[in-house]
Amino acid sequence: MSTHTPVLSLALQIAAVEAADTRYEFIEPEHLFVGLCKLEGFANTNRLRALGVPETQVELLAAEIDLLMGLFGRFGIKPSTFRYALRQRKGTGTFCPPVSDKDWMMHRSPESRKIFEVAEQIARQSDSSMAAAFHLLAALLNDAQGRLGLWLQSKKVDVPGLRQAAEGTMLPGVAPAKTRNEPSPLVKVESVFTRYSRDLTQLVRQKMLHFSPEYQAAAMDVVKILNRRVKRNPLLLEEDTAAADKIVQSAVWLLVNDKAPAALRNARIIQMDVTAMAENISYQGEFTERVRDFIKEASQEDDLTLFINGIHAIIGSSSVLVDMSAAISALKLALQQEKLRCIGAASLLEFERYIGENADWRNLFTPLEISNSAPVDAVESAEVIKPLRISKTFQRPAELPVSVTPPSLLPTRLLKATEASPIQAPQMALDSRLDALQTRLTRFGLQVHFSAAAMAILRRLEEKSDTFNAEFAARVENPLGGMLLRGEIDYGQNVLVGASGGKLVFQTGAAYSAELHTHQMQMGL
Repeated sequence: MSTHTPVLSLALQIAAVEAADTRYEFIEPEHLFVGLCKLEGFANTNRLRALGVPETQVELLAAEIDLLMGLFGRFGIKPSTFRYALRQRKGTGTFCPPVSDKDWMMHRSPESRKIFEVAEQIARQSDSSMAAAFHLLAALLNDAQGRLGLWLQSKKVDVPGLRQAAEGTMLPGVAPAKTRNEPSPLVKVESVFTRYSRDLTQLVRQKMLHFSPEYQAAAMDVVKILNRRVKRNPLLLEEDTAAADKIVQSAVWLLVNDKAPAALRNARIIQMDVTAMAENISYQGEFTERVRDFIKEASQEDDLTLFINGIHAIIGSSSVLVDMSAAISALKLALQQEKLRCIGAASLLEFERYIGENADWRNLFTPLEISNSAPVDAVESAEVIKPLRISKTFQRPAELPVSVTPPSLLPTRLLKATEASPIQAPQMALDSRLDALQTRLTRFGLQVHFSAAAMAILRRLEEKSDTFNAEFAARVENPLGGMLLRGEIDYGQNVLVGASGGKLVFQTGAAYSAELHTHQMQMGL
């Protein structure tokens, strides 16, 4: 009988892949922690079934992963954020496996082997027949002054507390020997809301987020809009997502430090982690379900204001290439019924495409176009909030011509500067559009390749700068989005965009395999 649970074995396999991908000869403790973090993507039962897990074991494995994710959540560890940061800190090694040795395998380093021995010892002390994922977590944190322990402490993680909690966690259905005759406590499964939310109010109170003086005026404007009786949902029109984060964090600081109207001082501002929510998608429509469930849970909280940085990823379907109608309806209904308030952030172009054209959204949000201000020495007293001319209510430009009308699946509106409209939309070059497209498709495990002939067509379109954005959406993004919605592209599948008769053609499966070699030769790969 194996001494490790299937979940722990899966984490070890993920760690091995992580070590190999980053060119390390052995699996190091940091790779093991990354493997535990990546288990977040396997909490979905459908994903476990796709791995071939027997139906009788699916719920048990999912419960173990939920316990681990619950531990992470309680101690402020966001798996996706922490694994990226740890991977960057660990860096890339220099080891290359011998090409001649086809049987070469990735092994654990001596330090990692010792950690597994400690994990098995912790499991035995807990009267568990197998070492589980949380036992490995406790073993990784056994030395609080080790590399991993010190790094986690630098991220404000209570390492001793997390280690103790991990040691005391039991496998589902298994109780310690002293309480074996007592009923097992119910396991609280982490919800979508707690998994993908960030409590900004709590973080400010813990002094982990701070006030940014250069964004004082914008933060004050956010507070004033939240205090209104109607249209009290601010929408920041800001190209820099980091700046939008700082503005909202500064607004939260004003609320927490009694620098805002009394009616807002009990408000909680929670940030939706859209990036993490879009990761590890295992089936079509899962992102929509996560957003919908998140909105429904948030609507049940008292006096909650939701911050969505990149709100166009929900309202604008082209940002995710899937049908978002269920999530859009949930958000719109919650705002209309005033079950929650929302601070949104999007670029000016995204606002025009997805919000400014829709009367329902215009009636719910108050847009603010942000411009940087000079730093100030002190914050105004909130008892009397003076109007500051740093942010201004956005005025819609006059109606602009649309050169190409793309299909409704991915609505795209091309902005063209005219005398009636001083707004100049930035033209995205082909390379930037391709990079952005691939980033969005990566959320669905997809890779798209363009043949030389297809690239030639797109380069010719790029020369027509006034129509390129709309042409790219109509010829590339919309067809790919339609294939996703119709189920013509499976998770993890590759797509080759070729050309026939001067038009782009999309190939998958066997057709893709037949054309891939030719494509690679043409591209010099």
